[in-house]
Amino acid sequence: DWFKFHKNKQSIEVNFWKPSAAAFKTLQPGQNLLFKLKKPYNHVAGGGTFVRYEQTRLSEAWRLYEQMNGYDRFSDFKKTLASSNKHLKADPNADPIIGCIILEACHYYEPDEWIECPKSFNLNIVSGRTYSVDEADGQVLNAQFEQRRSEAFQNRILGLGQEDPFKQVLATWDEARQTPQFGQAYLTKPRLGQGGFRSLVLDAYGKQCAITKEHTEPVLEAAHILPYSMGGHHSLDNALLLRSDFHTLFDRGYITITPDYKFEVSSSLREHYNNGIRYEERRGILIDVPSDIKSRPDPQILQWHNENVFRS
Repeated sequence: DWFKFHKNKQSIEVNFWKPSAAAFKTLQPGQNLLFKLKKPYNHVAGGGTFVRYEQTRLSEAWRLYEQMNGYDRFSDFKKTLASSNKHLKADPNADPIIGCIILEACHYYEPDEWIECPKSFNLNIVSGRTYSVDEADGQVLNAQFEQRRSEAFQNRILGLGQEDPFKQVLATWDEARQTPQFGQAYLTKPRLGQGGFRSLVLDAYGKQCAITKEHTEPVLEAAHILPYSMGGHHSLDNALLLRSDFHTLFDRGYITITPDYKFEVSSSLREHYNNGIRYEERRGILIDVPSDIKSRPDPQILQWHNENVFRS
């Protein structure tokens, strides 16, 4: 049912969720996870590229990913999970922690394209099997998936307009595939969607607002510095974790962050709304940024916001 739901929608980003918070260390970002249908099908029917794994409460998984979980309604998602989650079996009102395997660039085969499982895949296996691209079966499965996905994406894009969201996804994905990578080489590099982007930013900032240190998760939002609609990427160097009111003011240019990570408030806030004292009190403070330098906002992108969005 999960597979049929996403195939019908041709979902690009999905949550291949696990009913418990068990660890998942099988894949590295950029490697592929293939969809093997259970009995009576026992065929490989598509797959996607692994982005990240996280453990989060059921309600938060729905808030972050909604239909990416494979259901139109939260009640249906919870009902399905209840059959295999011990906490929900014991208490229907529980909000258990589950595992979220986020995949991007997903592709779904038509029934006549399904691939028979290799003999090395024991039909008694429930949770999955790992294949290396250095072994024959793994190499064939991965190569077939890469070829079919690439052909399908190229065919699909031919009928789309220049501004179609899928075309932007494909352009980013195709560009990323050709970007030199350090370490072990993979055929693809994952591209984050909106749900995965927020999750990544939450983790990078320790789940607290960069300006206020607020850590009440429902009011925290992943803010793009350069808007996605203007070519900005779902990436940490183009992101800030902000409390919702600060996010709104940032997008409207009433506040900004300088390239040296200091908070600045526009005088227009007081002029337009005859208020803003609680924001002005923070003027000049140094915001909190991730300890990992590569995860911090790019000063050049912040400079763009200072010059093009901020009401100086």
